[in-house]
Amino acid sequence: MDRHGNFLVGGSVAFLGIVTAVRYQGLPIIARQNGREDPVQMQLPGQKKLAPLFSLNFMGVGIVEPAAKVRQLLLQARQVLLR
Repeated sequence: MDRHGNFLVGGSVAFLGIVTAVRYQGLPIIARQNGREDPVQMQLPGQKKLAPLFSLNFMGVGIVEPAAKVRQLLLQARQVLLR
């Protein structure tokens, strides 16, 4: 896929950038039986109440830092980690 969203077949691969943030959504897991829907739950250690289980779904939307900024992004990340 090129930077304009067109699908490409063949040719060389180009580095466009790094995804630095994504959208995601936690959806409850539902069990269906005989027309009835119930949330799937589990007992967590140290908790008295049951906790609902969620499925983490990643959307196709994200923030991409262009390839020209990758070096700067990596240097900034290194500085943050060395603090």
